[in-house]
Amino acid sequence: ITLYNKFGTAPGVLIEKDGKIAFMLPGPPREMRPMFDNYVIPYLQKDSDTVLVSKMIHLFGIGESMLEHKLHDVMVESSNPTLAPYAKEGEVQLRVTARVRRDEDAEAILQPMMDKVSEIAGEFIYGIDIGDLQTAAVTRLKEKGLHVATAESCTGGSFAKMITDVSGASSVLNESY
Repeated sequence: ITLYNKFGTAPGVLIEKDGKIAFMLPGPPREMRPMFDNYVIPYLQKDSDTVLVSKMIHLFGIGESMLEHKLHDVMVESSNPTLAPYAKEGEVQLRVTARVRRDEDAEAILQPMMDKVSEIAGEFIYGIDIGDLQTAAVTRLKEKGLHVATAESCTGGSFAKMITDVSGASSVLNESY
């Protein structure tokens, strides 16, 4: 089956044979992502009455191995929702995922796990589904009506660049030297 591409020229393709399904999508993310959302997800969901719902907890100031050590028992004992750590540059993320029926409240399953993680590692949590550390910083500065200025020499302005990479950062970054 040919999948129409509204965002480029290369079509996608769906192949189904002997109970197996394969999708071929264009490589550029601006074409592939909408095709995935508009074709792949609905196709895979059509025969299922369950969905996966996830929240991403962002942590700073703790390494993946230490976090995993603190949460080991919780991760081993829980099957729904699940808890999976991901080491990222400068942070650790925890993905909390629940499998729910379409008519079921995913929040009711996710929230007790979110509370448990907060109880164990709350001092390191800087956001939930926030994106990244600089986005969280700019968001928090805006909320509090605060501003930041930078003075960098050895970094060549890399800290200020991280801040200005966030849309709307000019409202919180006063100066950069």
